[in-house]
Amino acid sequence: MWRRRSRAATDSHGAPRLAAWSVRRPWRALLAWLVIVVLCIAGGIATGTNLVEDGQGGSGDSGRAETIISDANFPDDPAEERALVRRRDGTELAAGDLAAVRADLATQLATVPAAGKLSEPFLSKDSRAGVVTWDVRGDPLEASGEVAPMLAAVARVEKQHPELRVQQVGDGSIERALDDTLGADFKKSEFLSLPITLAILVVVFGALVAASIPLILALTSIIAAFGVASIVSQSVPQTENLQSILLIVGIAVGVDYALFMVRRARDERAHGLSVPDSVLVASATSGRAVLISGLTVIVAMAGMFLTGDPTFTSLGVGAVVVVGVAVVGSLLALPAMLVVLGDKVDRARVPFLWRLRGSGESRFWGAVVRRVVRRPGLAFGLSAGLLVLVALPALGMQTRLTDASDLPRSIPIMKTYDALTTAFPSEGGAHVAAISAPDVTTPAVSSAVKDLEQRATATGLFTIPENPDVRISPDRTAATVVLPYGDEAIAEKSLTALRSDLVPATVGTVAEAQVTGETAGSRDFTNLVAVRLPIVAAFVVALTLLLMLASFRSMSIAVTTVLLNVLSVAAAYGLLVLVFQHHWFDGLLGVDTNGAIVAWLP
Repeated sequence: MWRRRSRAATDSHGAPRLAAWSVRRPWRALLAWLVIVVLCIAGGIATGTNLVEDGQGGSGDSGRAETIISDANFPDDPAEERALVRRRDGTELAAGDLAAVRADLATQLATVPAAGKLSEPFLSKDSRAGVVTWDVRGDPLEASGEVAPMLAAVARVEKQHPELRVQQVGDGSIERALDDTLGADFKKSEFLSLPITLAILVVVFGALVAASIPLILALTSIIAAFGVASIVSQSVPQTENLQSILLIVGIAVGVDYALFMVRRARDERAHGLSVPDSVLVASATSGRAVLISGLTVIVAMAGMFLTGDPTFTSLGVGAVVVVGVAVVGSLLALPAMLVVLGDKVDRARVPFLWRLRGSGESRFWGAVVRRVVRRPGLAFGLSAGLLVLVALPALGMQTRLTDASDLPRSIPIMKTYDALTTAFPSEGGAHVAAISAPDVTTPAVSSAVKDLEQRATATGLFTIPENPDVRISPDRTAATVVLPYGDEAIAEKSLTALRSDLVPATVGTVAEAQVTGETAGSRDFTNLVAVRLPIVAAFVVALTLLLMLASFRSMSIAVTTVLLNVLSVAAAYGLLVLVFQHHWFDGLLGVDTNGAIVAWLP
């Protein structure tokens, strides 16, 4: 037995060539990996990152509307903030009270450079609320960084009027509040992910050095992937969320692949093989598994290229890049690290955990496998039946994109937003009709726009103000008409009315006209996913089947692999539905789920 294992270990033919070379030339391999990482970073810095622009990320009619708006080069509207004024006892607000608040706001905001001129105050229909607005000077995308002194000024005005509630709300102040709460939570989760991962690895290996190796591989792979993604973004623009995807996927596959290799090499070393021989055996077994696994993940991620959506394409490219880099690192840097460290890989042992780590067969899983092998039919029936049962709720999956109604109302400013939209429905949700024509100022187009506004008002589904918000592009080739619907409960119904009747019968007769907005974008995106998901799934299944055939030369293994993956993914979909649509575990998880699956997740 020893001789057979020794010959297998010293023969590098079974190991991927890159890993075998790394074992023979460990220092060169480590230097090569360092050079690769540095070149990727330098390339990314040199090229910069090209982000998906406005008008490039939509789908369906809303995507075409966003393209019309983007191509017309409308000047950026300044960000707007509002002061909502109400009596604390809920009674009607006197005009004098509102005028006094406006005067004090003007005094307080005069010392804030970014605050623009205040509007005249106006009352709600029931006179129980009033509002004063002002612009935020500068880039509207940077408004959240300018609102802090404004919030302080509004708070001072509220103290001057103890009988009144004076609360600020606007895009900038909402974004700031979300950053202070949700943003802090996200940063905390990202910060904790690495220590938690390290703690798990310490439990697995019982030694700090061994536990650190997977993290080192994952982090260097992620850093290199950031650079490669920036270079690729010159051809495929990058979504702003891509870095989070690179971090999540990079840690997952980097740690996973290194875990395979390190554990196998240590086990082989414990059975008496030399350090190089143990790493070669690990490369020939776990290393090949890493290569096949990486290719499978790349195939799955490449399926996103078929969605027809720039955001998905960007995420697909990023995932392919980080997985590819992690595979290269696992076959180039990881074997070299294990050879260089040798038995030092078990340094910095954690006494209690080191004794528990064990080697060879796990008692628990060994017992499970023995029972499964004795009764395979029963084991298959029970496990497959359970997965099918869990997957059944996926047949009723409902998807949509999130909007302001999904934000937690534990954030005080969201309660102010609700009060604002209740008192002034036109400040709430709205559809936007984008119109394109050689000249949108012609009498025919102008008349059609007024007709649209009148017909929309007559339906009772819209809360169009006396002075409708109509914008015309500088070159007069495009116009936008804002059509507020106020109540989120009628968002879908009002959108259907616009697209099926109102727009085609009015502006659609004299120009190209499409409807966009949060509700329109969510519907179009959901429809895109519904159409493209079967195509993506078929692509992934077919290529995975071919990859498994090429890897194992066995149809039964390939088919079993595909079926097990399809079944497990279906069960995951079923769990999503149970948790997020049927509100299972809301109390346990400490969340209030919104009754739908976010559209991009499946």
